[in-house]
Amino acid sequence: MITLKKQSTFNNLHNSNIKAAPNFFELFNQYINLDNIIHPSFKQRYYLTVSSKRKYSLESMIKFFILKNIFNHIHYVDTLRLLQISKELKSFCGFDEIPHASQISRFANKFLKNINEVFHTFVDITNPMVKEHNQFLSSILIADTTGFEAYVKENNPKYYETLLRKAKNIAKTNSNILFAGITQLVAFIIN
Repeated sequence: MITLKKQSTFNNLHNSNIKAAPNFFELFNQYINLDNIIHPSFKQRYYLTVSSKRKYSLESMIKFFILKNIFNHIHYVDTLRLLQISKELKSFCGFDEIPHASQISRFANKFLKNINEVFHTFVDITNPMVKEHNQFLSSILIADTTGFEAYVKENNPKYYETLLRKAKNIAKTNSNILFAGITQLVAFIIN
């Protein structure tokens, strides 16, 4: 009897919270029109790069990256796992089936510049809305317009190990270069 009462109370509380919470997806679709944000040249480039019809729309892929940034996921796989357990998020993105991580990665690598432009435009559109809502908070909030970080060689520790090895080899072959470099470093630190 007590267990049923607790379950009933939990269900009522859960249902009232769902009704009271703002619906992000409705608000997004009401105020944000991706057709106005995505540049026509990006659309043309995306749809012309493959001779057959694309399985995933450009809007779906952009919404995927919006969710990735909202949830502050570093890796695509984290967002893909979230889509697997949430039919609402999957529906928001417009995916009938969830793309493979390699498809997302290829899309990100191929269209990095275009995706960043979309996020810059997105910030340009939403920033006045935020200022209208609360001028003080908009002045202290930081807008990250990077969209996402591309996988680059500088993010790989092996890159720095290679640079260190090269520097050591140069120092072995010519000690004057090393001495000049140390002298410049000391002068920089003193000033």
